Amino acid sequence: SLPDPLPVYPTVVALRPSSPAAAAGLVNGDTILAVNGRDARRRNPFGARTPGASYTLRVRRGDAERVVRFTLPAARAPVM
Repeated sequence: SLPDPLPVYPTVVALRPSSPAAAAGLVNGDTILAVNGRDARRRNPFGARTPGASYTLRVRRGDAERVVRFTLPAARAPVM
């Protein structure tokens, strides 16, 4: 079982270029320090990731910290 919180912060390693997070400025190699004000080392820092959910990330890129905000796309209606 993994400790909670984890001993290290998560690092972005496989960001899809077309994702809302990439469009907001997140890049591979960014270290996520906080998600919506909560320590990113906690288990499941993004929660349920429901359509339309908004996130504010505090990230470290090199020696600088920055804030990245993005919203997940709304759910699409099923095609009949």
